[in-house]
Amino acid sequence: MIRSLRSVAFVALALGCSAAENPPRLRVKVAADASEIRAVLTDLGYEVRLTEAAAVVADLHFLVSETATARYRPADWLLPRAHAHPGHHHGGAIAGELAGRFVLRWLPEASRLGEATLLSGRYVGASYAFVPAEENDGVEPEDPLHGRAALLGGRVLSDERELVFVVLFDPPDQRMDHVPFDAVIDDDSAVLGLRLKLEADGGVSLFDGIDFFALAPGAGEPLVIASDHPDPEVRVAHQRLRSAFFHHRFHEVRALRGR
Repeated sequence: MIRSLRSVAFVALALGCSAAENPPRLRVKVAADASEIRAVLTDLGYEVRLTEAAAVVADLHFLVSETATARYRPADWLLPRAHAHPGHHHGGAIAGELAGRFVLRWLPEASRLGEATLLSGRYVGASYAFVPAEENDGVEPEDPLHGRAALLGGRVLSDERELVFVVLFDPPDQRMDHVPFDAVIDDDSAVLGLRLKLEADGGVSLFDGIDFFALAPGAGEPLVIASDHPDPEVRVAHQRLRSAFFHHRFHEVRALRGR
């Protein structure tokens, strides 16, 4: 893990502060949250159980609503804003940051990333980039995550059949914006948990549409789903999984306590 520390400017929040006051700056721990990773049943009837899940993220931003900052707009306080697209309300003004590159490992053991600086206030969203893993991140060349932005591995079960699989993701072209984060942060006792969800609202699974056993290479062999796989059907499955994994509906930031 590499931490790149740099000074940042933050927006002021209209939470009981006078125009002459600055809201408190808090140092809040950030960690992986694997509490929503459990066995899921896909639309094709496959039971998927993850045993490994990791990604490398960079420059995390935590957002407050634009209306919360309407009374406080000194130019030197503002960072670039992330605007929500129509129908979503997870954009806003950046009021917290954890700068640098971090290995975000949910399984087999949740990792801790570092301490973010946040202004006290109500948060409405988050944003972060996914970047390819490097040796400087503590990811060795022999690690399947090396050179990739994320990895999911586990087992698929159907009737009495079982298949070991791994999915390797290259980094997306853009940051992941509009990550849900609904919490009031007013002291430094909270831990911000970066949560991966295998089921989105409505019961949609991250693995829906993937016919694992139709893609299986052979008896006893693991299925590796990657963008450079020679089988075009595997590449199509990879693209479907990639679109799902890098969509904000399968991610969330939660304010946890006591970690």
